[in-house]
Amino acid sequence: MNQLNPTRFYVYMYVDPRTGTPFYVGKGTGPRVNVHLKETSKNTKNRRKFNRIQELLALGLKPTIIYHTVNLEESDALLLETSLIKHYGRMYLDVGGVLTNVLDNPNATSVEIKENTRKLMSAIAKERLKNPKNHPAYGKKSSEETRMRLRESHLGKTHSEETKRRMSETHKLKCLEDPSLVERMTNANYGNKYTLGRRPWNYGKRKCQQ
Repeated sequence: MNQLNPTRFYVYMYVDPRTGTPFYVGKGTGPRVNVHLKETSKNTKNRRKFNRIQELLALGLKPTIIYHTVNLEESDALLLETSLIKHYGRMYLDVGGVLTNVLDNPNATSVEIKENTRKLMSAIAKERLKNPKNHPAYGKKSSEETRMRLRESHLGKTHSEETKRRMSETHKLKCLEDPSLVERMTNANYGNKYTLGRRPWNYGKRKCQQ
């Protein structure tokens, strides 16, 4: 590796020594590359990166730090950093992603940061709820009184045209992903005492409406 110029930028990667896979990409000057090792649970701005480092340290290991490219102008370092993040992908946010980076553009505005954070939280929640046991209502049963109140609270209510459109689009997407969804929902609802023994409106619609 070329000798580091303290006034110029470099791009680095934190690599998990157990797998040889990068889990964080960053850019900086001077001692920036080592700052992550000194973070605490109170001052870290990236909990997933912090947890990975702490996991390794607890096992008596240290992240492997690789200088990808050194002695760059800041603009070039930013472009390379962004390119590497998009190449490896971010966990939960990009298909097959392995990085703990939250942003794919480190130079993002505060609005973009909030939007990325929202997407990340949503993606993590969806991944967690793939296991039904993680659902807060798992194993809990509502009382007969509660179920009747819920039913009565929805009687007579109608959705706006915009809400209907959004519900339709969501349903079509889910149906395309799982063509058996409509049939399973129909069969599950048939005979429900709240339907008074009537066939649901979508009975027999086995294919998604295009």
